[in-house]
Amino acid sequence: MNNFGPSDIQPIKIDSNVRFSSIGGLKEHIRCLREMIIFPLMYPELFKKFNTRPAKGVLFHGPPGTGKTLLARALANECSVVGGRKVSFFMRKGADIMNKYYGESERNLRMLFTQARKMKPSIIFFDEIDALAPARRPSDDHTHSSVVATLLAEMDGLCDRGNVIVIGATNRPDAMDPAVRRAGRFDRELYFPPPEADARRDILAIYTKEWEPSLTNDTLDNIAKVTVGYLGSDIKALCSEAVLKAVRRVYPQIYEADYKLVVNATNVEVTTEDILAAMEEIVPAGNRYVPQAARPLPQHCVPLLQGQIQAAVTLLRRTFPVPAERQKQKTQPKLSTSAPCVFLISGECAETYIAPALLAQLEHCIVKELSIPSLHSAHSYSPEQAVITLFAECRRTGRACVIFVRDLLAIWETLVKKNGAAVLLQLWRMRSVGDNTLLLATCSGSYGELPKELQEVFPVYKDCIYCVREPTLTEVNNFLAPVVTQLPLVPPVVFNVIPPPPLPRDDDMVSIHEDC
Repeated sequence: MNNFGPSDIQPIKIDSNVRFSSIGGLKEHIRCLREMIIFPLMYPELFKKFNTRPAKGVLFHGPPGTGKTLLARALANECSVVGGRKVSFFMRKGADIMNKYYGESERNLRMLFTQARKMKPSIIFFDEIDALAPARRPSDDHTHSSVVATLLAEMDGLCDRGNVIVIGATNRPDAMDPAVRRAGRFDRELYFPPPEADARRDILAIYTKEWEPSLTNDTLDNIAKVTVGYLGSDIKALCSEAVLKAVRRVYPQIYEADYKLVVNATNVEVTTEDILAAMEEIVPAGNRYVPQAARPLPQHCVPLLQGQIQAAVTLLRRTFPVPAERQKQKTQPKLSTSAPCVFLISGECAETYIAPALLAQLEHCIVKELSIPSLHSAHSYSPEQAVITLFAECRRTGRACVIFVRDLLAIWETLVKKNGAAVLLQLWRMRSVGDNTLLLATCSGSYGELPKELQEVFPVYKDCIYCVREPTLTEVNNFLAPVVTQLPLVPPVVFNVIPPPPLPRDDDMVSIHEDC
């Protein structure tokens, strides 16, 4: 049986080294947690004066590896002592509460809340809470419905929770029961997006701050630019792999020996080349199942396509300005808000280079892809359901989103056959995704080949269409110049076949083995 005993419901001990300063790229989330959790515990008189109730629940949701559990651990350390009172921190996996025996799951849940109320102020953190509170359906068994009802009763006003704060983390918020997510239970939902370039630089600086010699600011900036699509866990794995690359480069002898050798750790220095070599070994979590939509322009294509990228960005920002420009527009009268934001890229290289490079410059947005594979994925029963789910996900995020449509004409033909074209048009015309969503589409053919319905979505008078032109003679010359003039001058690679010098054996380890 998986019953909770007295030792199972005691607060856990957290690594004291994990603090808010150990987390990069989540400044707004940290500020929100301070306002919602730390300030009510430190300044209860402010909330008592206005007779208002501070937040009692926060839901963390986002892709795996974006720092949800790490932020909860840092919050536990920051709240270890608040206002002279020790804060208890309970951390449980959603599946740990569940038990195969009838009534035991509900009993475990009630015991956890009872102990948290006895040791208040306290924080209960449910990791993978979607396993604890899945969406209730008529076809489900009674067990899950009873557990969800118990959780709702404990989080509701039926039981006086006092200074008991509940935090949930999940990467599948759509799988949770809607009743759990209402205000009063989870008052706020914090989305953890993939880190932008500035956030990736902060994370890199945290993981490499103890390296000697430390990486320069220019190196950190360059690495942050090329690691598009890397999550926080991916960057941590990248740093670990870079260290192994440096060790393999300096001391290759240790890979051939079966015993410990004498090495000097000060000789191992991680260089930029080690990090770039480590990137070839690391596959970001977001790229393991679906290719990354945002991708910077390859270095060899910069002379040929950089001018067109800049022209497309300039045209795009008139339709969909970046956050800094949005703040300026709030102080000015709006010209028109009658139509949502759309942008179409037509011509060669639109889908392969131009659109991914544009998305790489829109890292502040959440990119949702609408393509042929997504229409026929295992998570959707039909193409029209895939479209409805996509629009619902954009609406739930509450942030700026980009719906990236690969090969608009092929998508349209597929939806017409499955009666999903009308669903797509109606959802978009109803502005069901809000005003902060951009519909970015690519088309390999000309604009005139699009059906009349799509031409109405992307009208010419909106100045929202960029046609990829033929490269100019100067761009072609700049593209071919390295191939014709520079590559022949590069000296050939000479592989060092001389084996590295042998290293002495570590006598301390030899004596230990002999004693054993």
